[in-house]
Amino acid sequence: MSALDEQQARALLRTLKGKRLEVLYRVGLSLGLRRGEILGLRWIDVDFERATLSVAQTLQRTKAKGLIFSTPKTKGSIRTIPIPRVLLAALTLHKERQDQAGVENPHGLVFISIKGTPLDPDDITHRFKEFAKAAGLPDDFHFHSLRHSCATLLLAQGVPMHVVKDILGHSQISTTMRYAHPTEQTMRDATAEMDELLPEDQDGDEEKEGE
Repeated sequence: MSALDEQQARALLRTLKGKRLEVLYRVGLSLGLRRGEILGLRWIDVDFERATLSVAQTLQRTKAKGLIFSTPKTKGSIRTIPIPRVLLAALTLHKERQDQAGVENPHGLVFISIKGTPLDPDDITHRFKEFAKAAGLPDDFHFHSLRHSCATLLLAQGVPMHVVKDILGHSQISTTMRYAHPTEQTMRDATAEMDELLPEDQDGDEEKEGE
């Protein structure tokens, strides 16, 4: 599964700017929520005063019953995550626009269709592929790659692995490790540390010590 580096993430956000569901994809990239968790998100799960978001239900498509709401599969998936300042502002504006539209929203969902119904997961995935292509992203970049990208970008910023695990809602840290994709810059920074360990004038220092 591919993951975006910082430049690619910014390119994607530029492509999404102004789109009706821009904030939906921002949530996926900024917080690493699963597709079903995003689509099941309700306004009562968003605490604007505390700047937190709670994952309490998911929306899934089943062959037998179609779209259904359900509880997350594991205890770790039920979580409360702090919302970054930029994302909080985007969610606030999104809610204002949704309220102004006056569309009936019986489930109180954060993200709905223009008719007020729950969004179809497959449609969201299909639309995202179009945005990714427009942003010049690799062909193997999918909606779930947003989750991998969130983990990768957090780790690149020095966020501890166990914290990333809790943000993503993984039950095992070994799962989180599979979501970590070192970016070129991260590897460059890491190998640059060798300059401190193995300085260019090392031989010269040893010769001086032997004099």
